[in-house]
Order: sequence, then structure tokens, then C-alpha cells
Amino acid sequence: MWLCASVPLCEVCRPRPCRRPRQTPLFQAPLTSSMDGHATPEGTRSRAQPDTLGEGFYREVDGLTLSTIGMGSYLGDTDDQAREDYVTSARRALDHGVTLLDTAINYRHQASERDLGQALAEVDREGVFVVTKGGFIHGDIDADQNTREYLQARLDEGLVDEDEVVRDMHCVSPAYLRHELETSLDNLGLDTVDLYMVHNPETQLDQGVAEEVVYDRLEAAFTELERQRADGAIEGYGIATWDGLRVPPTEDGHLSLSRVVEAAEAAHAQADTGYGEPGLAGVQLPFNMHLLEAAAVPTQPHQGEPVPAFAAIEAHDLIALTSASLMQGGLLGRVTEQARELLGVDTDLAAALQFARSAPGATTALVGMGTPAHVDENVEALAGLDLAPETVEEIVGGVQQRGRGP
Repeated sequence: MWLCASVPLCEVCRPRPCRRPRQTPLFQAPLTSSMDGHATPEGTRSRAQPDTLGEGFYREVDGLTLSTIGMGSYLGDTDDQAREDYVTSARRALDHGVTLLDTAINYRHQASERDLGQALAEVDREGVFVVTKGGFIHGDIDADQNTREYLQARLDEGLVDEDEVVRDMHCVSPAYLRHELETSLDNLGLDTVDLYMVHNPETQLDQGVAEEVVYDRLEAAFTELERQRADGAIEGYGIATWDGLRVPPTEDGHLSLSRVVEAAEAAHAQADTGYGEPGLAGVQLPFNMHLLEAAAVPTQPHQGEPVPAFAAIEAHDLIALTSASLMQGGLLGRVTEQARELLGVDTDLAAALQFARSAPGATTALVGMGTPAHVDENVEALAGLDLAPETVEEIVGGVQQRGRGP
């Protein structure tokens, strides 16, 4: 069964070559005050609009009402108009009833966090589940500082050692993540983020760092995040991945979710903060009509058997945020009529979003919304639609059967 015409793999979550960020005078500093609190069941329920958007627009997770699509903020320009559009888009998404915003400190050289922070300052903090990430080296758009300059400043401060930095682009040392989290909180204007993710830890595996070293580094990072959780800076933590959970154990970039969970358990014991359970709460990975591995390919060991990533995530009781829902728009114009009919929609946009958010095991499908028009289009495409997990299973099963040959 064809879902869409062949689409080349993209680099949605991979670091781009560093260019000097453009200084943007209208957005020169993080917010000077911060909002306390975090997402709550009552707050997210109040922001949700099931009467308008339908019950299928939301999932309840640990009492929180999370929208099945969330605003992503990876891409976009950093000129004044683009940044104003980002702020307006975030406001529009929240006004429409979106209850999850996803960002990272390296997205648009910190502009994404700061732009979302402008919108968050205007709403009830308890109604929004905020996700951000740290681990990549990045620049500072508002300080006119490129990635190399930012890294050199951290080295000069003694915040990181050169042997902790992989290829001048990735670092998950406790001190660096502590600094990054503090900066993210300032950028967002928050006292607490709901989910803080170590960003693409498999990057270090791809660059030749030994597997045992990577898991030791993850354990040390999680230990720091357990302490940040105890201090109220985060509600939970996790990992955001691109290849890590999708590729088989035979590939260098493979991450074992069971070993990630073990690292979190060891970190919880090491931190000894008094919490009854580790703070590992969520995982991010790509899933769409072209990248089916999370549902279709058994890459993760679980109870002695290989299972797909979604099954492993669900077995460990973690939330799953999916990225690249539209493949940066690459799926639009390529979805087959058969797939649209099965999903009960008329447009490629609706089909791609409905497919991504309906996957069994997924919590929220992230989609870029850098302009108000994109926010309106994405929300309107799904309004009133029930989730269709059985249809996704049917489609994925058909693709698997076709892949096995006649």
C-alpha cells in the first residue's frame, strides 16, 4: 500500500552548518521576569476546546489534557518580521486550544525560546505543557554570537572541558546542561519547564564516542536533571532523538530505550532527592507517512523480544512526542488518494497530520507553525476529526506486507 510518493530523507533535527546569527534589535534580551508554576490538569483542561475542535484533538495523560498536535519551533528566519510572526503564531496556537509547545535552546539560535516566551507571558502558565531541550552547541541571535563563539565563551569560563564536547557541536555534561537549562528558563520567562529533553544523544554515537561512555554521560546528565527536578526547575526529563530509537542495534547511532531507562534509574538513586520514582517522563522521535520505523520496525529489546519504538515507549509508561509530521512540507502533494480515503480526509495536510497524531503509542505530533496562517491551517485541518489508530495500524501493516514482497 502506497502512502505517498518517494520522499528523500531530510535532516529535520540535525544541526545545520553554523552561520553568524543576524542581530535583531527588537528582541535583544530574554524576559526580565518569570512565571511560576507548571502545566496542571485543571489548567490544561481549561485551555482545551473539545467542544470546538472535537474530543479527538486531545489526549489525557496523567490527568493533563494534551493536544494531539503541538506547536514545533525548529525552523524559521530570524529577521524582525519572522520573529513577530512567531510570537503571533504561538499566541494563535494557544488561543485555538493547543496545549503543548515544543522548542529547544538551539532552535534559531535561541530565538524560538524567546519568541515563545513572549506569548507564554500573556497566558495562564498552568494551561500549557512546555517542552525544551539542551545538548547541542549553538549561538545567540541577540548577542550576535555564532556557535563557535558561544562554545569558546563556555570553554573560557571553565563551564565545559574540551573532552566533553563532541566535534564542537554536542555536549551533555552536567555543568553544561545546568547552564543551558538556566538559560532556557530565562529565554522562556518561566520558573519551570514541564519536560526537559537531552537533545539527540545519539549524535555522540554517530561521531564515534564509545557506547559505554555515552550511557555513562546520559546517567550523569540524568543525575543533574533529577536534582533540577527536586529544585523545581523541571517537572520531568527525557530524550529527543532522530535516528536513535528508529535504527537497529547493528547501526552506530542506535539507542536502547531499556538502557536509557536503566540510566534514569541509576541517576534517581544517585541523586537521592526523595522522589519515589525516576523523573524520566518522555521521548521524542520522528514519525510520519515516510518515516514509519517507530511503529513498524522492531529496533528495541523488550522482555527478550525486539519491538518497535512505540511499543517500548508505551511499555515504559513514557509519553511520545513525534517530530517531522509533515517532513518540512515534503509530504504535501505526495499523499495518495487511497491514504486520504482511508483516513477520511480530503487534503494532504489533513492526511499527514491525522496519520502522525493517530499512531498508537503517540501522545502529540509536533508540527512547525511559524506563521499565523499555518496555525489556522493545521488546526482547521483536524477540527472535528476523531483519532484513527486502527486506520494507522492498517496502513502500516499494509506497507509492511508490501515490503515483504509478493
